Amino acid sequence: MMYRTLIFAAAGIVFVGFAGIRIIPERTANASDLPFRMILPGVASDAEAAPNASLVAAHIAATNDGGLVVTGDVTNYSATPVTNVHVTVSATISGTTATRDTTVLVETLAPGARGPFRAVFALPGDLNAPVAVTLASFEAGASPPSASFSFAGPYPFQIGPPDAKTGVIPYSTVLDQLQAQLTNTTGSVIGEIDIVVAIYDGPGNVVWLGSGAELHVPFEQSGQPQVLAPGQSGSFFVGIPKGLLNGITGHATIVGFVNATIQ
Repeated sequence: MMYRTLIFAAAGIVFVGFAGIRIIPERTANASDLPFRMILPGVASDAEAAPNASLVAAHIAATNDGGLVVTGDVTNYSATPVTNVHVTVSATISGTTATRDTTVLVETLAPGARGPFRAVFALPGDLNAPVAVTLASFEAGASPPSASFSFAGPYPFQIGPPDAKTGVIPYSTVLDQLQAQLTNTTGSVIGEIDIVVAIYDGPGNVVWLGSGAELHVPFEQSGQPQVLAPGQSGSFFVGIPKGLLNGITGHATIVGFVNATIQ
């Protein structure tokens, strides 16, 4: 049974507590303000900034979960794909400004596409102090893969070894499960698939984020690369903290992103 209304979105999960979330206004950077490096096969040379290109960091939230966790996303408003997008997050820790460099988790952003990021600080931060996100660098990229996603849930999550007496796998007392499906819409075979899942709150801020080993992807065969033909789908599931969706302001929007090689 679903706890509340969800919106499921398609686009190309570490626990975050929700008490005292601070929302930060979006930050914009023109490409002319950023280092820009074009890389071609066998060639690495500096290039002029792409004309009229811009990246925007927005949908930013900050909370303390042990240490300060800052999440958000970057949208590519340029006319060409960009890759290796790096941001620098500045926050106040124990009265002192601290910074963390991090990378957008979606490897390549097509024009108009967005990708989430997460910065984790070792110590709690001052949520009453400003948090700044600076777009640091990016590179020209090739056309990225594309995929559609569907999500259902949350459902009870059976996890852990079977009970020694009954043989029944117990239900988690701290996690629920989202069941999901990824469909390859690239038009070519994709492999080495890595999935990123972000949950947005009603105002549109990234409040929960997971990727890689944090997600459970049954269609990956142990020791073998993941491969999906055009139009082929694979199922996976996501463990989220119990009560997570009930703690989100407004409706929750679950968005999937894919990183993969095009074969």
